[in-house]
Amino acid sequence: MKIKNLKRGATLAPRLQEVLYLVYARRPLLEYEVTGYSDNNYAETVRVWQDGQEVGRIYSRYQRFSPAKGITEMWYALESHNIKKQRGERNRKYCKDAKVAARTVIEQFAKKSLAELGKSLISNVKYVVETMHESVERDFRNAMSFNSLELITYFTDVVMGNNPPVPKRVVDSMTNNEALRKRENYEIACNVLAHFKANNGYAIKIMEDETLLCAHIGNPDTTSKHQSTYELDQYSQEKFAMLKLLDLNQFAADIGLKYAIDTNFMKETIYFIVAGETKVVE
Repeated sequence: MKIKNLKRGATLAPRLQEVLYLVYARRPLLEYEVTGYSDNNYAETVRVWQDGQEVGRIYSRYQRFSPAKGITEMWYALESHNIKKQRGERNRKYCKDAKVAARTVIEQFAKKSLAELGKSLISNVKYVVETMHESVERDFRNAMSFNSLELITYFTDVVMGNNPPVPKRVVDSMTNNEALRKRENYEIACNVLAHFKANNGYAIKIMEDETLLCAHIGNPDTTSKHQSTYELDQYSQEKFAMLKLLDLNQFAADIGLKYAIDTNFMKETIYFIVAGETKVVE
């Protein structure tokens, strides 16, 4: 049984250990990551993994108040996307018996299909690319120090044939180094967003087991897993390597974007890679 993140000197809580041993007899390939401890150094909560994908969580000492008895009781709480929500609850099931808890894990803790994972990944990339593009656009707009009245006056004079000079403040604000840099960032962001909107690229996520989940933006049903970047096409390999050298949240024209998501216990790195030949700027 593979258990990660178990602190030195800590042991599994007896309630949790009983469930895991019952599950191991039927599902030996499941892996566990300790996420919660009691005051006496017992591991009480675990995330459950299979093939780099989280399939559920087990809480061995979940306290629930019983109105009928007027006391707080100890339960098992089991979470998985396969467990149906009840009365507004999360995807969670409660039980008191270890055998019932183990049976629930064995039957309900299953992986999502690659297509489901692909759709979720693409949705996340879409949100991040669009949100970051809006931020870059806002920075570019804020770099301009002229006001609307100046522009209205200028263009009104142009229409009237007065041949007015461009207001100096407008020229200065558009040609200073900071404004030019932000304009370049904006153009790069527009380039990457256009590729995404045209379904021209791949969303790639590094899974817990170091494999790569790869989803084509326009066809999540073809989502696949790869053992390494060497299984990707040549241009995707090149762009993946380039993005690894860049900072997080940095657009690269005709290349893509790399960003990270902080979960409770780990950081997930996700890439949007533009499809097609890598352009070389001379």
